[in-house]
Amino acid sequence: MHREPLQPRASLPHRRNRLARGEGQIRLLVWCVIPALLVVSLPASSAQVVSPRSDLAVMGSPPASGTGFSLSGVSVSPSSATLPLGTSTNFTAIPACSGGPCPDGVTYAWSLTNALGSLAYSTSNSVIARVGTGGEVPSGIAYDGANGDIYVTNDNAFATSLPSNVSVFNGSTNTLLTKITVGASPAGIAYDRDNGDLYVANCGSGNLSVINGSTNTVVGSLPVTLSGCTIGSKLYMNYAGLAYDWGNHLLYFSEYGNSEVGVLNTTTGRVVATVGVLGDPWGLVYVPSSHAVYVTDFLHNTMNVIDDATNLVTTTVTVGLNPSGVDYDSANGDLYVADAGTWVKNSTGFGNVTVVNASTNKVVSTIFVRGYPWMVTYDSANGCIYETDSNSTVLQVISGSTNTVVSKIVLSPSGYYKTAAFAEAYDTGNGNLYVSGFNLNIVTVVGGASPSDRFTAGLVPGNVTLWVNATWNGTRAQAPPVPISLYAAPPSLVGVSINPPTGYLLENRSMSFRATPSCTGSPCPTGMAITWAVNNSLSTLNTTQGPVVNLTAGPLAGSLRLSATASWNGTTETGYAFVTIGGVVPAFYPLKFLARGLPSGVPWNVTVEGVTLRSTNGSLVFEETNGTYAFTVGVASSYHPSPGSGTITLRDSGQNVTVNFTLVTYPVGFGEVGLASGTSWTVTVGTDVRSTIGSSLTFPELNGTYAYEVPAVSGYSGSPSTGTVQVLGAGTSVSLLFVPNPTVASVVIVSAPSRLAVGDLASLTAEPTCSAGACPLGSVTYQWIVNSSAGSVAPSTGASTMFTAGPDPGLAVVSVLASLNDRSAAATANITVYRIELTSVSITPSTVSMSAGGSKTFTAGLTCGTDPCPSGASFAWSLPSSAGSLSSRNGPSTTVAAGWDSGIVNLTVTVTLDGVTERAVAALHVTEKPGPGPIPFGSSGAPGVPETLVAGVALLIGAAGVALGTRRRNAHPLDLPPSSHGSGPPTH
Repeated sequence: MHREPLQPRASLPHRRNRLARGEGQIRLLVWCVIPALLVVSLPASSAQVVSPRSDLAVMGSPPASGTGFSLSGVSVSPSSATLPLGTSTNFTAIPACSGGPCPDGVTYAWSLTNALGSLAYSTSNSVIARVGTGGEVPSGIAYDGANGDIYVTNDNAFATSLPSNVSVFNGSTNTLLTKITVGASPAGIAYDRDNGDLYVANCGSGNLSVINGSTNTVVGSLPVTLSGCTIGSKLYMNYAGLAYDWGNHLLYFSEYGNSEVGVLNTTTGRVVATVGVLGDPWGLVYVPSSHAVYVTDFLHNTMNVIDDATNLVTTTVTVGLNPSGVDYDSANGDLYVADAGTWVKNSTGFGNVTVVNASTNKVVSTIFVRGYPWMVTYDSANGCIYETDSNSTVLQVISGSTNTVVSKIVLSPSGYYKTAAFAEAYDTGNGNLYVSGFNLNIVTVVGGASPSDRFTAGLVPGNVTLWVNATWNGTRAQAPPVPISLYAAPPSLVGVSINPPTGYLLENRSMSFRATPSCTGSPCPTGMAITWAVNNSLSTLNTTQGPVVNLTAGPLAGSLRLSATASWNGTTETGYAFVTIGGVVPAFYPLKFLARGLPSGVPWNVTVEGVTLRSTNGSLVFEETNGTYAFTVGVASSYHPSPGSGTITLRDSGQNVTVNFTLVTYPVGFGEVGLASGTSWTVTVGTDVRSTIGSSLTFPELNGTYAYEVPAVSGYSGSPSTGTVQVLGAGTSVSLLFVPNPTVASVVIVSAPSRLAVGDLASLTAEPTCSAGACPLGSVTYQWIVNSSAGSVAPSTGASTMFTAGPDPGLAVVSVLASLNDRSAAATANITVYRIELTSVSITPSTVSMSAGGSKTFTAGLTCGTDPCPSGASFAWSLPSSAGSLSSRNGPSTTVAAGWDSGIVNLTVTVTLDGVTERAVAALHVTEKPGPGPIPFGSSGAPGVPETLVAGVALLIGAAGVALGTRRRNAHPLDLPPSSHGSGPPTH
């Protein structure tokens, strides 16, 4: 492919600095010339700006670098409303931004909490305008996110008297602003969000025109050789797909016949690469998450993936037959490919849209669509993909969540603006979709989410809440809820019928017709104004006012349409009758539509050939001649008609069409984590109770806010156990976490003594171990018991108790039962209860020498093994009467008053404690009192016997007496022999 040197971008005679107000999705297309009997439309490619997306991320809204703007909130005007049933009012969203007024490009999503009313934009897509291109032949379309305008290339290859140019439409008013002359046979067009320029591929002149979006003037021409524009020698179809890669400032353009994709650096204005592909490059789209450009190959049934860093084909994906248009859904990460040739291959009136995951480059789904799929366009505001049928005037709407066709949009009634849809562009500023009709000089505008929406009250009194979310530059804001109160007002006008609905008149004859209005209440109010009119001059009316009119045919044969318009309380409705004058009387047959599943009083309507009849009961009847008729069904937002549209053929008889209405519900899912397999759990939403042993539950719900409850599951703690969930035009889900409840795995008794004396106390403490680690504080309950009378525990349900040893010795087995969440564990402790016994008795002092007539205090000492002896012992002191006297014979102590006789005597104490008796003996040596008399016993007065020797012998004898007096318990006291000295004083 020959490439001539290009002038650098700096040489172009313009540069601009402006606020980017939102990035449009770029739709590439197009077509030049087709023979009279063959209509072929070529797909547009698209380039989109992808930002991190919440539920309503704005596709193609680049950050406004350096502007300081950010979406800070949104409000609704009016902030509340009170409406009669069946009436309508408009609401407007007012965004607020930090840094100044909000830029263009804010998108909106409107919703209601219940089905008591409906919204214009949230319930259906509808044609809101048809804009003429001024006699030109529209092909490619692109949206300029900076100025909000729509640019349409006019490929006038057949109309040689018309110049090749680009029409510019105001996106706010849908009016033609200007026309810009470019090169010959302009086809594809792409918007550069970085510099605000638009690039136009001129197939006839083989170059790219550069349009300044601020001045709408051509500011440069890049001599790119588009030698591959022409497809074949007979079809004369011009096509050049374009896609802008803002990550690298590169413009990719396809050259069908050369099997190449060119790469232009928009900063320097030079071609930097030529990518060879399999064969026939067609539609292009840039996917920033993959850093790749995807190119469909029309004749090889594949899609090539070009790495935008190396500009090499990395993957080739096999799709359907003759892939044309392609677009990227940033919400689910999938690419949608229109397989044009499948309509012919299937021979069933259906074609394919192939869905390819951009992360894996694998085909994940195939969607069957009616007709000849040609172009696909992603709408970021509602997550839908719009597919054009190049053989009809129908747009089919595919849900990006379910990959199913959810609705259809008739771009023009049968016989009116009858043309195929080719190129598409999505306007993120107003949410509208723009569709070019290649052979009828028309651009059709399909209304989308906008700053204003129209609410229509239903037929049931109550309260409904209006919500709106605004999104800009990846930031989302929700307006305060708008309360709307609906009340029953006087009957409202909903339709007019004319009887008879059809008629036949000979020339110059007359016929009467009666108009009957229908209202939400019955009967309609009196005094309702009715105005009559005919659509041509083949007849005259005797009056134009009143319920009855007389129509007189003129002298010419033909057909006419008679209309009756009723007006009441600011509302107008029109009914029609069809009259044939002269000639052969045509046969009219009833085309009857029967409503099933729609409650009485809910308004619905059917449109056949541009005529709409309305009803609040079960049927609508059209009178039609033989032929095939397209119809569409309309209804309140909470119901879905099936079929919602279609065709019906009358052949010499009437036909009935049954329309089944079902409530539109959305899945509210609950998923659990943590339960053991096979465990049953339950969720209650409102009054709907559902259980499962699986991992999920789903409730179908209308738009609204619902309270839910998750009952407790045995053995688990669930979170959340209650809450609310809001349904706003889409399904939603709630995650439930179940955690096993802790249970007692084991328990031990700590600090329990192994032995305890009778009557003593001890503190016992239980320490449990739980299945989930540390036991929850204060959650475990305890039960303490003792199995015998050897002891008792204080009443306690806590972890500690007091044990009291009983009065009788024995073995006490203490048990504790610890319980938590229906699980228990037990532990025991063995405590031996023993009695303290007297083992020995001693007297202090045990040996003493004292003078006759003197005194000495003696104390009995008790020993009870290693334990202190208890109180309660009894004492019995005894002393030979000749030795002296005792101060007490029963206490633990006594005082001995020695007599006057000298000698060695025993002081005895007998102690009894708890039935055990022990005795002790103390040796008492009584000596004579020193004085002038004879030498006392033991004195040094004995010739030759030292006094110390005598005293030593006495002490030795006393010690022997103590030893002899010691005995085992219950032994008799040992009496020492009387002193050899007698009882009186010794003599010498």
